[in-house]
Amino acid sequence: MYGNGKGNGNAKKRAGGRLARRVATVGAAALLAGVTVGAGVAAAQPAVQSSASAAQAQRSTHVTLNNQTGVSMTRKWASLTHGEWQANSYPAEVIGAWSSAAWQSQSDGFATGTEGEAVYVTSFGEVYVKWNNPYVGSNSYTCTASGGHSCERSGGSGNNASVTFTVR
Repeated sequence: MYGNGKGNGNAKKRAGGRLARRVATVGAAALLAGVTVGAGVAAAQPAVQSSASAAQAQRSTHVTLNNQTGVSMTRKWASLTHGEWQANSYPAEVIGAWSSAAWQSQSDGFATGTEGEAVYVTSFGEVYVKWNNPYVGSNSYTCTASGGHSCERSGGSGNNASVTFTVR
């Protein structure tokens, strides 16, 4: 296989060295490409984590707004003082009569919280909701409804809070 038997040791070492370099190169390329290699099997791994598998934000607030009135509510505006909207989660443009909508904001930096508000317009006036989930201190919430309607809050404790506002 390697000739006459003379110098076989060096040829085997060179062949083994080339093989080791190739394996190392393939392994490095696989690592850069996001592929895990093990036990002779390569499995593709996602290059970017999905929001479900990503590390959870230090603070987040999941807001649900229940419209228990006979009229629809149209978003006038919504904003965040601190944090960012979670992917694909922004206050609904319209919340129909007898229905609800949900959205979520989260902290977007080291030792930060999330704070936001939304205003909806109805035929009876405005509905205002505000949430504040600070990095240090207690969570706080505000909900007001005009035109003789009430707004109640339930839930909302913890670093990754879930709060529900109900307008009646």
